[in-house]
Amino acid sequence: AACTCMCDMGFTGAGCSQCATGYAAPNCAVCAAGYKGDPANSVPCTACTRADCSNHGEASSAEGAAACRCSCEAGFAQSDCSACEVGYAAPFCRVCAAGFKGNPLAGAACTACSRADCSGHGEASSPAGAQSCSCAC
Repeated sequence: AACTCMCDMGFTGAGCSQCATGYAAPNCAVCAAGYKGDPANSVPCTACTRADCSNHGEASSAEGAAACRCSCEAGFAQSDCSACEVGYAAPFCRVCAAGFKGNPLAGAACTACSRADCSGHGEASSPAGAQSCSCAC
């Protein structure tokens, strides 16, 4: 009768001679690109997903990475895209914060109101969600 192998973490195949999905050759001891984990410390490799980025960005990783990197959608910040970028208002980071103008839903980034919005002759301001600034001359 043939023997059945119980492969160590990171290995697969009839003779445990291949790297399992998510593990990188040559020795299957690190995670492949697009995966996170730390096999040396018994943390298995799992795929990077949008959930790693609070569902507000794309997750990726280089070979051997213990964590995923996030490329956040416009309006989101932090290493895991869990907070609004400066100038954007919570909870969904889809409108501008007070003191900023723009229309993120139409592709117009939030920018700070400034004296230039008032031809340099007044103070500019805006409430949250404003697409333009108001002047106090």
